[in-house]
Amino acid sequence: RRVHGDVNTGTWQSQCPSRADRIECTSKNHSKPCFNSRLSSKENKKLGRDVKETLCWGLDTYTRQNIFFSLPKNDEKHLKYEFIEDKLLRAINLQGEKGFNMIEACKFIIKSKTEQPESLLNKIFSKQDRRYARCLKRAVELHCAGNMQKNQAFRIHSKGLGVVCMKEEGIAAHDFIIEYFGEIYPPWRWYEKQDTIKNYMKKKSKALPDFYNILLEINKKDPKGYDILFVDPVNKGNYSSRLSHSCDPNCGTITTITNGEYVIGMYCLKNIKYGEELTFDYYSVTESEHEQLSAICLCGSQKCRIFYLDLANSRHFNIIQDKYHCFLERNAAIFKACKYQQFDESEEQLLNKYSIRSSVLDSNCSPWLKKWIVIILKYITFEKDNYVTQVQNYKPNKKKGKGMNSSNEESTQNLKLDETSLTLQSYGIQDQRVQNLVITVDKIKHNMILSKQFDPPFVILDEKEICKMLWGNNSQGRENSRRPKDDGSIRDEIVSILFEKLQSGTAADNFLSKEVKPLESEDLTIRLYQIRKVFLQLSQYIRQCDCETYNFSALADIVYFYAFTFNYFRAFDYNNCASPEIILRKCDIHEPNKYEKIDENTASQEEEKVLGEIRRYSNQFIWGQLVGWFKQTVDKPQASLSEGRRGTVSYPSLTDSFRSKAYPYKGTRNNWLQMIVKKPGNMWPTGDSWSYKNDRKVYGTMLLDSFLYKEALPHWLEKVIGKIDDNYESQLQLFEEINQVVMGKDYEKVKQLSLIHI
Repeated sequence: RRVHGDVNTGTWQSQCPSRADRIECTSKNHSKPCFNSRLSSKENKKLGRDVKETLCWGLDTYTRQNIFFSLPKNDEKHLKYEFIEDKLLRAINLQGEKGFNMIEACKFIIKSKTEQPESLLNKIFSKQDRRYARCLKRAVELHCAGNMQKNQAFRIHSKGLGVVCMKEEGIAAHDFIIEYFGEIYPPWRWYEKQDTIKNYMKKKSKALPDFYNILLEINKKDPKGYDILFVDPVNKGNYSSRLSHSCDPNCGTITTITNGEYVIGMYCLKNIKYGEELTFDYYSVTESEHEQLSAICLCGSQKCRIFYLDLANSRHFNIIQDKYHCFLERNAAIFKACKYQQFDESEEQLLNKYSIRSSVLDSNCSPWLKKWIVIILKYITFEKDNYVTQVQNYKPNKKKGKGMNSSNEESTQNLKLDETSLTLQSYGIQDQRVQNLVITVDKIKHNMILSKQFDPPFVILDEKEICKMLWGNNSQGRENSRRPKDDGSIRDEIVSILFEKLQSGTAADNFLSKEVKPLESEDLTIRLYQIRKVFLQLSQYIRQCDCETYNFSALADIVYFYAFTFNYFRAFDYNNCASPEIILRKCDIHEPNKYEKIDENTASQEEEKVLGEIRRYSNQFIWGQLVGWFKQTVDKPQASLSEGRRGTVSYPSLTDSFRSKAYPYKGTRNNWLQMIVKKPGNMWPTGDSWSYKNDRKVYGTMLLDSFLYKEALPHWLEKVIGKIDDNYESQLQLFEEINQVVMGKDYEKVKQLSLIHI
């Protein structure tokens, strides 16, 4: 649940000058008591006097729709919705434990006529309400045919314990309800705890407990800037944690600075009437489709979103990310942050725009991490600015599939929103992205503190290291025909394959020894250029080779890709480390009883320790977390790296692949090449004979480079793949074009050289 910046945009018509700064008012110059001074005065609504905890009930969208069509057809829509959302739901909740019975709720409204004219119930329900109740009662009776167990169309669902207004005069809009409080956790510790709970419950084959936490966002005007904390009321809270969700809530939360401390206050959004349930919008997001589909909303309002959890990987949420921030783009962001750590004025302004200051950029935030934050903020800004247009132009896939809520039809409906709604949605996604960015940075800093290493996660290879990896030494001939060791060069692997697979090694021997001249330039920039050009020549030669038991065409394709690859790196080897012990208590791991009132006397029992566990981190946790910065529920983010890197940032092993003619994507070369162009961020399937064993632990591909230079060479992949079967002269023309852009001024060194050619 998220604490939003204000109760509801446009509804807080405060004349208090402190309100805009989220500071509680201490002025005594107001003609009336200031609504912005209720926290310190403790003028909260008392349990048992103003509000009560009671069993609450709700309607899902199916039931609400059936009720709507049971009411007089020609009546105004707003009158029917007002009856359902206000009068009927109040009547249901005033039934207490009997609220499950729709007929009894209708009778309760109808019988209100027999009350005294000045009675409270007679004031709540009008003549029209009783008319609607009779219509609904008849519809339910016809549907059930005397057997309420058959009632499926008009079911009332239990929400568990909720909070209902008991003040006869109600609660006025903008009034203070109560402070929301609980135990405080920094992000890294909160997610360590949640991961431990999930693992424990999984081993016990139990469902996950409900989480009642709320997200406290530090005021952006704080001198230290924006930051996040988690507030968990599961053991030390009050009735504020019992408020149910509603897509059209009557309460909201504001984070206010009171007496120098941050306090979360629950306030009224609009007038709350006697018998009405107090609700607020959880604004929650899950990364589990199963969890979302289980989170059926029971608010019964016309604005109901069907689920009270939004799906973080749903189409509308990721419509821009899938296209502009894929796996490769995210790795390119890390590479740029590790290689280019300088800052310009515009980047400092961007940090200030998002209030990213010393709370996030403290002494543990290395320069490379600060640069990475800037790169991600640029993407977040781009996503927000282009969201409305992208959604409006979106053409959904007609095929059903995962990640589309419960159906494509429903997802398409979510995308067909008016521009105002889409704009609001874009701000919500932007807020969610910034939250995940700050949480990720907190996790990264914590990991670096534990390992006592603050180095960049990518170690960029210099020209000398790249030359050695690609070409090794200058020796040539049959002495290199043996299978290379793990530290052998790419050239050694190619030589070994040619001599091993061809029936006669004479042609390969002649080509490598005579046609390809030794590369003797001492200038490493020129030498690398020559190596790439030789690889282009090698791909042409290899493509002419043939063997029934080996896919020389695939080998030629990968060698061709090497000719257009410029950057390589290794993953920094962080120390394995561990966090302090995580203590789980009874209250953390058992499913809270939704029907049991809060009993402060049981607090000591709930504190009892059940499990103590130490969270351990691998040496590639930081890389994995940076790549998956937009989601937080993955216990071991580095685990998915080995799959995601296949083909995208790491080529297949030359000596361990291509044992058959099959290709890794739908079996054909054309499908594989089309996948590279259209979905470059997708990992390459292993297939029957493609191996991604990486003994060198070196990464770098033409695909990654295409994202590093996408501004200067926007159609890199399309051009390279488009010429993969062309003759050498055609390929060489593109080769020179790309080298000229990537090498920049260094390209002048090679223009006058008499270079190697076939």
